[in-house]
Amino acid sequence: MCAAASERFARLFGAGEFGLASALQGARVPMSDTGKLSQAIEAYLATHPLAADSAEGVARWWLAPSGAKASAADVEPALEALVRRGRLRCVTLADGNKLYSGIAEAGVSPMRRM
Repeated sequence: MCAAASERFARLFGAGEFGLASALQGARVPMSDTGKLSQAIEAYLATHPLAADSAEGVARWWLAPSGAKASAADVEPALEALVRRGRLRCVTLADGNKLYSGIAEAGVSPMRRM
């Protein structure tokens, strides 16, 4: 993960009960903390705008490397909230699994599409 994303993650999780230090020690981010998970997902997408994954993949590949211990069930409410706010896309695949992705398109800045 690039330094800027790591710094943003540290700012988001850097204070209080869910500090980065406790996350790195294996603490779980509680399911009720949808806002912090949403912010962490958006921080990841800021540096990986074309990323796409399932809720399980988001928990494992987007958040876990930064120290957040969240399960797919933990991140699903945050993902759905981001979809409702227009920050993520959600596509239901033929097998019923959901694929979440940022709203960026290859070669097109999110600001240029507005």
